[in-house]
Amino acid sequence: MVAHLMTDDETLTGRKLAGAMIGLAGTVVLFAPQVSAAAPAPLWAMALPLVAALSYGFAAVWGRRFRDLAPPVTAAGQLTASTLIILPVTLLHDMPWRLPAPPAATIAAVLALALLSTALAYIIFFRLIATAGATNASLVTLLVPPSAILLSTVFLGERMGPEDGLGLLLILLGLAVLDGRIVARIMRGRTNRRLIHSGTRGSGSDEKY
Repeated sequence: MVAHLMTDDETLTGRKLAGAMIGLAGTVVLFAPQVSAAAPAPLWAMALPLVAALSYGFAAVWGRRFRDLAPPVTAAGQLTASTLIILPVTLLHDMPWRLPAPPAATIAAVLALALLSTALAYIIFFRLIATAGATNASLVTLLVPPSAILLSTVFLGERMGPEDGLGLLLILLGLAVLDGRIVARIMRGRTNRRLIHSGTRGSGSDEKY
């Protein structure tokens, strides 16, 4: 929606809207059991994910302004600016000099989150914005829930329930519809088969004469 309203070349089509709704339905299926089992949340807490999603939309559209820059440069500028913004708050609130030194495993986990899950992820993100557009780049947010479920199944030994499988299928279907290439390939295949069938019937009629 944000890309549709704020850009000229990324309009919201029926296919994109359908894909987004299917992916959203998959996310709802994944989290519905946990939400229903949890205590009732206040309205502001339920509104925060919507605000976060809207923020992602604006971020992807704003990132289009830096398409002429190399993705590592854009990612470095963003992360440097965000670090400078949050550093004073962290120092005042956490006072890390009063905390005990973290173990090596914790330091390794923080480095992995910083280098792989953040720095490398944003390089890929800005590369996607430059090559595929803001709408397609924002689709990575749909991959967060299934990635968490698959990783917890592989590394934590958690079991996938039927609703998890259904949610994953819906999200993959939504991504396929949004991307459009698989749907276009299927439609081209049907058209080609129809043309071949029509040509075969036509040649059979000519042989009769």
